[in-house]
Amino acid sequence: MQEAPHKKPQLSTSMFYMWRALLAIAWADGNCGKEETAYFAKVFENLARYFDLSQEQRNTLANDLEHPSELEALVLFSHINDPDVRGKLITFAHDLVMLDGELHPNEEDILRRLRLTEAPSLDREALKVEIQQIIVIGREKRTQEKADLRQEIRNMSPLYAAVDRLLMAFGIDVID
Repeated sequence: MQEAPHKKPQLSTSMFYMWRALLAIAWADGNCGKEETAYFAKVFENLARYFDLSQEQRNTLANDLEHPSELEALVLFSHINDPDVRGKLITFAHDLVMLDGELHPNEEDILRRLRLTEAPSLDREALKVEIQQIIVIGREKRTQEKADLRQEIRNMSPLYAAVDRLLMAFGIDVID
């Protein structure tokens, strides 16, 4: 029995507008240079490999690569509803603007405005809780690693064990 071919997912609206916004950012300095063009050529090749792009999406992206978009990056950004994709846009934008080795004032302005636009959508309390959890997990992991190392050292020799216990009695922890 023959296996059905794997159907590629559609490119989401958020992802489509993320790439359009990135293309607009590439043109922010007035030029979509060879580094940026090569970058997008690879991106579009991979997009076509993993996603089912409509002909309209392909044409729009190809046109945006050849000509500056009439829409600025922040207008395109407003069409990106997926918070993960918004975060990816900001990350990719930072990488993109430095491809040619220069940060043009227009590119810097777009990056600043993107960060300001994204900032209100962050759930600061949830982020704070997540960071605190990461810190606690990190502390627990380091405490366990320290205990494991101490046991390993003490198992190496009765002398090491005795010295470690003596030093610990004086408040000296050689593992710290």
